[in-house]
Amino acid sequence: MKTNHHNFRFIYTLALVGFLALTTGCSTMAKSWPAYQGTIIDKDTRSPLSDTVVLASWLGAYSSFLGHGGVACFYMASAKTDDNGRYVLPAWKNEKERGKGTEYQTVTLHVYRAGYEYQYVHEKVSTDMEIKLKPFDGSKKDIYENWGKMEVWTRCSGAGESGKARYLFLHAMYEEGMNIANSDEEIRKVKRIESYALDALKSTDAPRFLTVDDLK
Repeated sequence: MKTNHHNFRFIYTLALVGFLALTTGCSTMAKSWPAYQGTIIDKDTRSPLSDTVVLASWLGAYSSFLGHGGVACFYMASAKTDDNGRYVLPAWKNEKERGKGTEYQTVTLHVYRAGYEYQYVHEKVSTDMEIKLKPFDGSKKDIYENWGKMEVWTRCSGAGESGKARYLFLHAMYEEGMNIANSDEEIRKVKRIESYALDALKSTDAPRFLTVDDLK
């Protein structure tokens, strides 16, 4: 699957810093979040696209104990579009202080559908938006190469049990792979994606974010 190469470095940075856990003790995280919904359409025909997976990541900026900063992911949710191309990501309450110590919060979307380019949405994400996907015109090799990148970019080490939401996204990749794999090597690549999907289902609600007070 061909990917949107705009802001690749930004996405990769998010994946790398997501595991960092030494944060400051003050928190301005929202206590609740609204539902996010929208419509996924074909960019050329404007037809609604069903069976499209939308994976949302809630991110926050932080300053570490050592004075360095970064961006960390603290919650995830996923949904699949209906016959009208509509998706709904439910509202949730931040009852367990996810992202404690972060200084601001934002929502980003990963959008995936077999036969279309993967899209990462991180600017002007609204509670009801239209997202246009471009039909995929690359090779099978492109699909396999981009899978590895997407697996990294969708990681969210601070998500706890909500990390199970990644399963829907990764399983969609697996299903596409099973439909196109022919050789033993290709099947091995598809099975690797399947293992990542199954690992997502093992996500637990263990605490991931520490504060300065936690280290005393």
